[in-house]
Amino acid sequence: MVLQFERGCSSIVPEKALKESNERKRKRGAMGANMQVFQKRTKSLSVSVSPSPSPPPVPIVGTSQELEKTYRRGEGNVEPSQVRPLEILDKSFNLVVSRKESNLTTTYPYIKDQLKSIRQDLLVQNIRTEFSWKVYLFALKEALLNKDVDEVSQCLTQLKGLEKIEGLKEGCVMEVKAYRLLFYCLRENTMVLQKELGDLTKRSRAFGCIKHAIAFVNSYCSFDYCMLKKLILRAPKQSMQVITIFLPTLREAVLLRILKAYRTLTKPELSSLLFFPSESSVAPYMKSFGCQLTTNENGVQQLTCCKAALDTVTATAMNNINPQFKDLEILKFKI
Repeated sequence: MVLQFERGCSSIVPEKALKESNERKRKRGAMGANMQVFQKRTKSLSVSVSPSPSPPPVPIVGTSQELEKTYRRGEGNVEPSQVRPLEILDKSFNLVVSRKESNLTTTYPYIKDQLKSIRQDLLVQNIRTEFSWKVYLFALKEALLNKDVDEVSQCLTQLKGLEKIEGLKEGCVMEVKAYRLLFYCLRENTMVLQKELGDLTKRSRAFGCIKHAIAFVNSYCSFDYCMLKKLILRAPKQSMQVITIFLPTLREAVLLRILKAYRTLTKPELSSLLFFPSESSVAPYMKSFGCQLTTNENGVQQLTCCKAALDTVTATAMNNINPQFKDLEILKFKI
């Protein structure tokens, strides 16, 4: 037996146990070296070998011949038998337009449902042509007439991506651009509005509808309500419909602001600042907030004490007003 003293230990280690201990150390060292070699090989393989790219999806070509089809949200794979081809979609769209023009009883929910199903079939087949623009533009105008904010927002977004299609009339494209400027301004979506203003070229700024939209944004951001009323009254094409969607909410927000700024307000002043087309609408509107107009010594109706009316209007208006209009301290856009 070989006696060996370990450092810091007074015990005696037998020769056999010492050999076994050295053998275990040698095996552990060999395993560690093999593991390092394995890791290097796998690393080199992972770097050199890259997965093959997946083939692009093949667009579906529809075979359905149905002219009318209920809109359903897409779930899973779509069969060609459930999708209408372009020539059938054209007939379906013409059918919707003709029913809208000839039948006054045709409801907006029906028109919206049919247009959404047509747009869905266009999207599934990846069809982006002049016909796609025509469908989305018609859907936008119907949504504006019916004050469908969500549908207006969706159509404006999709039309933005279709502007580069060849064959579109430049005036029609500028008209939609003007709608977008007004819509995002009144929604106070500052980031999108700044992007839209930055994308305008010198040529596009020369169009009348774009000039009107830019002037509207300027007046809105500077709280020039007198000019804003003039711009509302001479809004071109369907710009008036875009403004009308947000007009009740905007009118309440403006009322709260002017009551803080004035001591008394006459009926003509209220009519001008609140965007009413005539003075006859002022008294019923103020009465809806519990405020009565009185006649002064000159025979002019007026709101005598704006400070007293502010508490009454605030209690009613702030419960109905959109949160985005509660504070009109908005960003001053660089035009």
